[in-house]
Amino acid sequence: MTVVEAERGEVEAYSLEELFGDVQLMLSRARKHQREVNSLISGTGAAQWWGIEESERDGLYTYTLVIKCQQLRELKPVAADLCNNVVHALDQMVGALTRANGNDNSERLQFPWKADDADFEKAVGKLSKWIGTEAVDCIRAARAECALWIPHAHLAKDISNSGKHWELVPSPATIPAVSVHRSNGPPEIFNLPPNAIEEDLYYTFYEGPLPLGNCPITAVIGLRFTGISEEPVSPDSVFNAAFQYAEAVLQKVCESAEVRELAVNAVLADH
Repeated sequence: MTVVEAERGEVEAYSLEELFGDVQLMLSRARKHQREVNSLISGTGAAQWWGIEESERDGLYTYTLVIKCQQLRELKPVAADLCNNVVHALDQMVGALTRANGNDNSERLQFPWKADDADFEKAVGKLSKWIGTEAVDCIRAARAECALWIPHAHLAKDISNSGKHWELVPSPATIPAVSVHRSNGPPEIFNLPPNAIEEDLYYTFYEGPLPLGNCPITAVIGLRFTGISEEPVSPDSVFNAAFQYAEAVLQKVCESAEVRELAVNAVLADH
């Protein structure tokens, strides 16, 4: 690589950062929301969405796993904000490309978040005159590479739509269990019957003459979205698919020689 090529590469990298700075900011914000969701789901945050209730009566100790519905409800706006940021990051990308092509973005063009192939082609085709055919081809290529993730990635669009009713509920996809971590031995596992928590939101997993003691207790329970798809789908699968899709689209667009030239010209025009 010559000095001129190296300098050109640095200019292009800087120009792409300038052109798509807002896109990256929105994706970074979405990642922050993802960490918040993960902390709430894992129980490492200030409020867990499950708890353990202990009681003693007539020498009999009872331990019950309880799902805290309020905490699950508090997860909803965070999950919605996460998806909203990912969805609108690609809208920002389309807007940046529109302006770089010398077009007015007063129509507030949006990224074609369409799960159906025909609907996608119809929507992405309309963008050609605004963002250029090469950028459109990049979007098509990225979508093709992400074909396996598309169904889950597009659920993020439904979640970001505040008008659609959905909930986070315990998932029956995995066997729920409670793990008691004793200091002097391996953890003691209490498996719960399938759907136990989903049906009643509480389940007594231990009843006996001896207390479990002051041992750390962990609940192993998955979560799923309900109201956005026919099949159970976990938050992780939706969030990760949406991130992979959005980042693949942005990377593909940034690799385009035509887009890199547009980015450089846009920066030169501003200076």
